Amino acid sequence: MTNTSLFNFNGSDIRTVKIDGQPWFVAQDVREALGIPQSGPMFNHLDASEKRLALKSDPITQALFRDLKPSTYRLMLLSESGLYKFVMRSDKPQVRKDGGYIHGEEHVVSGAMTEDELVFKAMEVMKRKVDRLSAENAKQEAIIQIFFDDHNCLRWCNHLPAKGASDALDSLNSWGSCVSVEWID
Repeated sequence: MTNTSLFNFNGSDIRTVKIDGQPWFVAQDVREALGIPQSGPMFNHLDASEKRLALKSDPITQALFRDLKPSTYRLMLLSESGLYKFVMRSDKPQVRKDGGYIHGEEHVVSGAMTEDELVFKAMEVMKRKVDRLSAENAKQEAIIQIFFDDHNCLRWCNHLPAKGASDALDSLNSWGSCVSVEWID
């Protein structure tokens, strides 16, 4: 019985292997699925516990090498936390779009949750993200309303030359907890 499997992410197959009951992901497959070109040491920022080498001679990982060139004798594997860290550090737009969804997909591979449970979890994550962004937008809108309200803006503009910049900042900061103004040097 093999302990390797595939899961499809955005039309790309990612090879996985269970080692000591935990899923490990072939780093090359993850990189290719996310459209990240291979360049330099991409996994140096990961802890030693988040990556490991799979050797062609190891019976546990041997099946991962089945369709590769005969000269390939080792592969980098990412643990679950290594996968998250790698995905979340990327600045690629397609990674940012999918980063919230890839979190949890490995549980389907390992059998820890069903596909329906994963979809529900993804919906929960998206709802939390929408709620968080809505709250951030509401705060920014409140700041804009306070500052650009004709009365407050005129009061601040008139206050600046008369009292000095530091007093004007104190005045802005006293308008409420949603406004905090500091000098940036």
